[in-house]
Amino acid sequence: MLLRGETVGPYGARVNVSATNASSDPDEVGAIADRAGVEFVSWPQDDHLRRQYARAGVPRLLLVAPDAAPPTDVGLDEDWVRLPADRDDVLARLARLARVMNHLQDDHPVLDPSHIVHYGGASVVLSAAQATVVRLLLAHPGAVVERRTLEAALWPDGAPGPKALDGVVFRLRRRLAGMGLVVRSAHARGFAIDVQERAAAG
Repeated sequence: MLLRGETVGPYGARVNVSATNASSDPDEVGAIADRAGVEFVSWPQDDHLRRQYARAGVPRLLLVAPDAAPPTDVGLDEDWVRLPADRDDVLARLARLARVMNHLQDDHPVLDPSHIVHYGGASVVLSAAQATVVRLLLAHPGAVVERRTLEAALWPDGAPGPKALDGVVFRLRRRLAGMGLVVRSAHARGFAIDVQERAAAG
């Protein structure tokens, strides 16, 4: 059975996925997507919807137009198929996304290529600079990463000012507030990230 994506409505509306032959059942695919919590998004025409779902932590299956290139920044919580798509391929990708989302419920924070940090079922979109800091801190959870290491990763040609890193960390703390990820300062040495238990975070 082949599937095709039609139009995407406003934020929160599901893509209408219909079958191309009379013997197929498009409701089956939609029901599986509902159980997995996955939203269908037409690509590239509805990239704005994709970004809204990403900010909300909603997993996405991108339905790529036949003549379009797939996105290069596919996040951990999304996948894509080219239309028209084989039913079994769609179901396999929905199952993969369900497994990924179950994994992201674990007690280990994950930063994906789209600068989205996932932890304990919550997701937060970071800026490129904030993501760089989080990536380095998560590589050594609980350990202090020196200021010079963070500054070199952020500004290879030199930090724009002595307080530039502090500004990035200040905004990062605001983004992570209530998520169970706490960035603490080690006096003038650097910063560390502490991962709280999910029960404590929620």
